[in-house]
Amino acid sequence: MIRRLPRRRGYALVLVVVFSVLFFTLIGVAWRQMSSVVRIFTVRTNQLLRDRGATQALADALHALDVGPPPGNPDVYPCGNTVQVPPLTGLKFQSTGANSPCYYTVSFTRVPNEETGGNRVYQVTVEQCASPTAPALDPAAFAANGP
Repeated sequence: MIRRLPRRRGYALVLVVVFSVLFFTLIGVAWRQMSSVVRIFTVRTNQLLRDRGATQALADALHALDVGPPPGNPDVYPCGNTVQVPPLTGLKFQSTGANSPCYYTVSFTRVPNEETGGNRVYQVTVEQCASPTAPALDPAAFAANGP
């Protein structure tokens, strides 16, 4: 008499292993996507923290230039601007030194008339410095020259 081997049934362990591998692969892809999002958000937040003072100094300079030309109408007019950087709101962390003043040198450089068609055009540059070295930015002095 020939003995037959019983038919093997059930591949439950194989299915569990296959689905576990697929599940962990899906988790790995999701983890990569989330880490990329967190990295991009961190970079953007750091750029925002870095540029806030310079952006405020540039806004103050453009406001002064909107009131009138620099006093005396020189070709280059350097002045200083102290910006108090307020802390960010809506974030779960506070940046270090958020309330410390930042010092910037704002330079107004007159662009030659032949390039601008006779209009008074100024190039405004903002550079961070360690301490206030130039005279303070005073929009009232710009207003005295008229628009």
